[in-house]
Amino acid sequence: MQKTLEIGEEDFVDKPIAEDQLLSSVVQVDEEDVNLNDKGLFELENKFIRLICEDESPEFVSLFKCIWKASVSKLDGNAKRKDDEIKMGRLLHKFLNLACKLDSVACSRAILEGEAGPSLPVNALDEYGKTALHHAAQSHSHNCINLLIRYQARTDIKSKEGHSPLDMSLFSKRMQVDWSLPSSIAELLRLIGDKDITAVRILAVNTKDVHQIAYKKALNGQIVSFAVLIIVATDLILSALVQSNDQPHIQTTIFESLVKRAISLWQIEARSSNNDNDNHSDKGSTSSLIDSNIQQQRKVLLSEIELLLHFKAGVIKPVKDTKRLNSQAPFSPLIGASQAGDEAMVKLLLNGNVDPNEADSDGNTALHWCLRATSSNQDTRLVCLLLRHGASVSARNILGLTSIHVAANYGHLQGLQMLLLRDSEAVDIYTETKETPLFYA
Repeated sequence: MQKTLEIGEEDFVDKPIAEDQLLSSVVQVDEEDVNLNDKGLFELENKFIRLICEDESPEFVSLFKCIWKASVSKLDGNAKRKDDEIKMGRLLHKFLNLACKLDSVACSRAILEGEAGPSLPVNALDEYGKTALHHAAQSHSHNCINLLIRYQARTDIKSKEGHSPLDMSLFSKRMQVDWSLPSSIAELLRLIGDKDITAVRILAVNTKDVHQIAYKKALNGQIVSFAVLIIVATDLILSALVQSNDQPHIQTTIFESLVKRAISLWQIEARSSNNDNDNHSDKGSTSSLIDSNIQQQRKVLLSEIELLLHFKAGVIKPVKDTKRLNSQAPFSPLIGASQAGDEAMVKLLLNGNVDPNEADSDGNTALHWCLRATSSNQDTRLVCLLLRHGASVSARNILGLTSIHVAANYGHLQGLQMLLLRDSEAVDIYTETKETPLFYA
């Protein structure tokens, strides 16, 4: 068996072979020995490409060995031979990238195993900082992706443009769908369902920080890519903890983080609207532009939250909850939205089957908080929403206070009427200190 040269990754970096010199730069033989003029080189190159396209591994290996043998036979000196073998290795590297683009798994395997010539490092970079896995990912060549991963191809290497193989698979034309807001999430999922996402799935489950990539897609408003990642790695993404974008020291789920961000934008928008009403002034063009940008960001976030709710994000708890800081109180999206008076968020969460009776560390439910937050304007819409979705009137916090106690204490007359219509017997419930709602009224 012919001994092959082991070529390191450093032999490939920033040493590209121009396309018009693909073979001529390495075929160093006399024309009378191998009748290769420019036309012959062109035809030979096309033959290599055809063999790779058809994944004819034995013929490809035989032809490449022939060219390699002819190339090095006329060379004198170890230095020249070493240089020529490195050039042949770079040429093989280009052929490997081409084979991976075309999902020609037999040719790819032959090159990786050194059957054709120099053994290649699987993570070698081309002039664009891409590995063979990048090229396979961009073309969704799932057979070659599997092969490369078995050969220990790294999924965390980023190209010069900062893209990982998983990014490349998501950017691929194969993943383009004719969808944008305000089209529905259901329509987006239908369109993605028509796609072959096998390649993305393989890369996602083999990418250590897939949840971080998904989180970044969500924050950047890349809903389609975010949706694809949720589909292929649901449990890995929904149960993982990430650092909050606004509070880096806080550990949270992606779902909780997006809900917090959407509520925050709603509060900013509400304050801006109140300030304009108080000042009785027209918004300037800059203010209008900022408000429009906030509204658009919130629409994107609400769509992403709806997507997560479709995959039961509201009921899945993080598997690494112990990583949360001890001083960090658990966050309930529904309670947070109720505290803020964010009706759209409350409605979205309830329609997504979030538990309407989830309580905070003090035993307060969303209904408790809703009656505190809306007492000033007697707004009963949130109360209606919660009751309609099964919120318990008789649920007690650690002090024994029910929502009726809270409504009576805050003078929420309309809310109190609705609660009593739902559960009139709750009017006689005692607190831990033996007070009925009448005491607070």
